Amino acid sequence: MKIALKQLLILTSAVLLLCAVPASAQISQQDFAAFQTNVQNLVGFLQQTAGNDTTQLSLANDLQNKINSLSSDQLYQVASSFNVAAFNNAVTVITNSKPTQRNPANTDPPSNLFNPNFLLCQLVQNVASSAGQTLVPSDPGTIKALDVSIAVAKVAAIGADKLCSGVVVVAGEGTTLPQCIIAEILDLIAQGLTRAKQVLTFCDPVVNSAEVEAAWQNTVTIDTDLANHDVNTANHLSQIDQHLTQIDAEVTSHSNAVDTDLAGRMVAVDTDLASRLSNVDVDLNNSLTAVDTDLNGHLNLVDTDLTTRATQIDNEISTFQTLDLRLKIEQALSTGQQIGLFEMPSSQGGYLELVRSIVVDTINKVLASGLSVGTASKSLTTGDAAKASGQFKSAYRAYASAYQAAVN
Repeated sequence: MKIALKQLLILTSAVLLLCAVPASAQISQQDFAAFQTNVQNLVGFLQQTAGNDTTQLSLANDLQNKINSLSSDQLYQVASSFNVAAFNNAVTVITNSKPTQRNPANTDPPSNLFNPNFLLCQLVQNVASSAGQTLVPSDPGTIKALDVSIAVAKVAAIGADKLCSGVVVVAGEGTTLPQCIIAEILDLIAQGLTRAKQVLTFCDPVVNSAEVEAAWQNTVTIDTDLANHDVNTANHLSQIDQHLTQIDAEVTSHSNAVDTDLAGRMVAVDTDLASRLSNVDVDLNNSLTAVDTDLNGHLNLVDTDLTTRATQIDNEISTFQTLDLRLKIEQALSTGQQIGLFEMPSSQGGYLELVRSIVVDTINKVLASGLSVGTASKSLTTGDAAKASGQFKSAYRAYASAYQAAVN
């Protein structure tokens, strides 16, 4: 009875302890798959960046072995124990970051600048480049993502450790319980993320110090170069002044000689030009007289041609305007469109008489071609009566009806 009571108390304590721990959050299969991939990526990152660091390599191998020993359900419990999104984001950032090389000093000019001495971190940078990471210097966004993930992982690890300790005390078992294995995995993940942050930030102080030292050294070098450059520039300017003085003297001498020679040549040129201009004037006067006579004859012919052509153009324009107006009137008649000018007689500035004449002309041409004009003649008579009584709009509508009857 005492043994059964003791076992019942142990079982009851274990159940109470398990109930006191918040239930793990349920995550999607997609997030779980991403978690599995990123755990392997974290292990790979630690292995690739370990170099000769046996502690880091041991941490990576230990994490790999622990993960391999878990069942899929146990690994799912690990993933559900803390914020998977923060972990996945942090690992994605550190594994996808591109290497950033520091720009070396320019070599032309000057060629004697002092390059930053990154010491061991130069080798670390080369290793990082081959691993696809950015180590010199660290990226603030990457470090922020790691800090968030580390904090979340540590909280999850603390909770898992407490759960493991409670279960071990109640059950009296060793650390092979699933809760304790999960706790170990969470501890290793937290350590792995912390180590990743240490790897990424290891060279930051060295890089900053090296670049500050290089900047100071290059300031001294540039100052010396500028001083030497000033001396060289002053020497060159002095030499240029001497050359300019010599050039001025030679230019003055040559200018005087040219002026003397040019003055003599200009006198001869003036005499020759005067003679040639006199001959040109005579020839030009004779040519102008002949041109004037010929031009007057051609202008008279052109005037006659222009006058004749202007008359022809006026006639053609008048014909075109008459035809254009007729086309507009026939278009309005065929559609029954009412236009004020077409409805008014000529006494009022309109074209009603022209409308009637076009209707009559159209009727006559249709009749001459042997076709029927229907009620056109009747509508024409109706229109004439309306026009005679001053009902011009009615007359126009009757003429439109007559035109439509004749052409349709």
